Amino acid sequence: MGSVRILHQLLCENILVKPQYSSIDMVREYRLRDLIRENQPFSEDEVQFIRNNSRLDFLLFNKIDKTPILAIEVDGVSFHDNELQQERDNKKNHILELIGLPLLRLSTDGYNEEARIIESLNKAMNLS
Repeated sequence: MGSVRILHQLLCENILVKPQYSSIDMVREYRLRDLIRENQPFSEDEVQFIRNNSRLDFLLFNKIDKTPILAIEVDGVSFHDNELQQERDNKKNHILELIGLPLLRLSTDGYNEEARIIESLNKAMNLS
């Protein structure tokens, strides 16, 4: 997936090198189940979704205490035409909302990704 690779490069070379983000690191393909605690109120459908190895495209986290800061998902061009993918994304959105992790969804149209990431990251870090 070229879009994810391009976004990874953008994060590594343009964004996370900035001094205000020196405490932030990132992982690709992070499993949702590694974010979840047992006592969270998910539906059976969501529990199954989490157990089925569902992943975030990117997870940005605090290097020091490993606290998740921001999840980033890259939605392909065919996203709007695929009902199953929309259903999966809606589940993921709801799960992240329940655990209080901000999510940024980026389409692969190449429009203003860097500014949108910086804005979302600043908001998540209370820098804005």
